[in-house]
Amino acid sequence: MDPETRESLDRLHATTGTMRTDLDTVRTDLDAVRTDVGALQTDMSALRTDMNARFARQDAAIAGTRTELGALVEAVRDDVRALAEGVALNTQALARQRAEMDARFEATHALMHAGFQAIRQDIADLRARPDGR
Repeated sequence: MDPETRESLDRLHATTGTMRTDLDTVRTDLDAVRTDVGALQTDMSALRTDMNARFARQDAAIAGTRTELGALVEAVRDDVRALAEGVALNTQALARQRAEMDARFEATHALMHAGFQAIRQDIADLRARPDGR
């Protein structure tokens, strides 16, 4: 083999060795990336599990709050209904009392009118007497 060919083969061999080293480095880097991606997938899976658990707890809390608020609203509705009935009954009682008071005032007015009529008549009768007694 001539020296030029030998030199070319040596360079080719050196280049191939360098390429192997570079390929091994790439392979090592890819393995590290695979490991990192695997760890990331594990972390994402754990995060997903944690978030699902949190959402489930929140859903349960919301459902409980909704139930409590429903009961509270129903109780307030009953209280408002009872209050409205009380106001209606009070209004009716006040109307009856007013009617009774109006009737009493009319009766008192009639008695006073009759009494004043009698007093006026008595005064008129006294004035009409000839002796002034």
